[in-house]
Amino acid sequence: MNFKDKVVIVTGGGQGIGRCIAQTFASKGAKVVIAEIDDEAGLENEEYIRKNGGEALFVHTDVALEEDVKNMVNKTIETYGKIDILINNAGIGSGGTIYTILSQ
Repeated sequence: MNFKDKVVIVTGGGQGIGRCIAQTFASKGAKVVIAEIDDEAGLENEEYIRKNGGEALFVHTDVALEEDVKNMVNKTIETYGKIDILINNAGIGSGGTIYTILSQ
């Protein structure tokens, strides 16, 4: 598949499965936003993608913090003008059902 000029956000995109997802989308032509809480891992993957001919933007993001998520979306729109695909790979949780989780 060709994802040329598609804008993809990958939460947890600096390590593990998220890292591989980000690299794969970049290798297929996507502009990848690496939303990652670990600055070192996020920057390292951004550099890796760029060195291999891809386009990437690292944005420090703690998905547990609403302000971080808003900032990540705003930086993506400011840089690329749109969001085509969102991969929700980062995980947080304290247990319970989806019905008991609040936005705090």
